[in-house]
Amino acid sequence: MIPEIMKQWTFLLLFLFQLITHISAMPLQGDTLFNQTDNAGRKTGWWKQYYPNGAVRYKGYFSAGKPVGELIRYYDDGLVKARMYYYEKSPRVHATLYYNNGALAAEGWYMETSKDSLWKYYSYYTGRLSTEESYRNGKREGITRKYYDTGELLEEVEYHNDRKHGNWIQYFDSGKARLRAVYVNDKRNGPFIIYYENGQIEINGAFSENLMEGDWTYYDEQGSVKMVISYREGVPLNPEPLDKIADEYYKRIQEAQGRYPEPDETNFLNIEKQ
Repeated sequence: MIPEIMKQWTFLLLFLFQLITHISAMPLQGDTLFNQTDNAGRKTGWWKQYYPNGAVRYKGYFSAGKPVGELIRYYDDGLVKARMYYYEKSPRVHATLYYNNGALAAEGWYMETSKDSLWKYYSYYTGRLSTEESYRNGKREGITRKYYDTGELLEEVEYHNDRKHGNWIQYFDSGKARLRAVYVNDKRNGPFIIYYENGQIEINGAFSENLMEGDWTYYDEQGSVKMVISYREGVPLNPEPLDKIADEYYKRIQEAQGRYPEPDETNFLNIEKQ
């Protein structure tokens, strides 16, 4: 009976020893072994890189020299700069980027190192969605949307192959159209219409290869014609009314300053690829 019990205990101890050995060999982040390479000199296992001040620059797990799972980048003060999630055997990478105050800056996808699919950018100051862009292999493709700080849609521009190509529409914060125009291969071509907030047309003209062309008609808020200026290849043929128009628009720009802010790209964080 006693030998049988001893056999069982011996078997149990051997099993526990093998289990502990297996667990200790697993690539846990808490291991002390970091920054290892395989026989081919490629990064393998857990890696950390540091700033000159000793703060962690990034950490993540590698297999055959490529990140697998979540890779985290940090600012030199320890705040998270980016969270990149790498899918094994896939070129797609999901990225979440942060400002240096910890607030969300942007989120989207990479195809290897090129932006792909939908990207969303957020305001440094309000935290609200500021811009949406669609990419294909690193180039803008589709509609780019910009938003007021209050969340309302400000602008829509169509892109093709990273060039403005298609409709360009701006909106008042009430949602009504403020401007309608068309781009062809990154140049304004075709109708160009500006509206008053009451819906009446303010300016009705056209562009050809980015130059004002033909008759441009200016209206008051009741829809009555104020003046007509004719253009040929961007040059006014009857320039006399232009000084009056310039004075009126300068006054209106001063009055509306800050009311219709354009989203500023400097609000956005461009995480460098390291």
